[in-house]
Amino acid sequence: MLIADYGPWSDFASGRTPESYVEDALGNDPADYDLYAASAAFRRAVCEALPDGVTLSGHHFFGPYHEQDCEWDSPLDIRAIIDSIDTEPIIKAHQTAGRTS
Repeated sequence: MLIADYGPWSDFASGRTPESYVEDALGNDPADYDLYAASAAFRRAVCEALPDGVTLSGHHFFGPYHEQDCEWDSPLDIRAIIDSIDTEPIIKAHQTAGRTS
């Protein structure tokens, strides 16, 4: 199966990278969060939401080159997949300030 580069993150979402997307979602006080862990969790959520055969590697999306190798029926809408992921619970799970143990 041939693999195609579907394009960089910035073609489908705000920010240059998934990490900058999460940083933008953090708002005014990113120091209160574990940006690395939140970004990693968000990246995992994106990868899990993508159809089989499509992946986010680095800052690019890759998947099947030939249509017959695709496991989805409609056009692939990576932007909609990213938009469907709720960043709020991911970010809250990685809040470091104001937590009580």
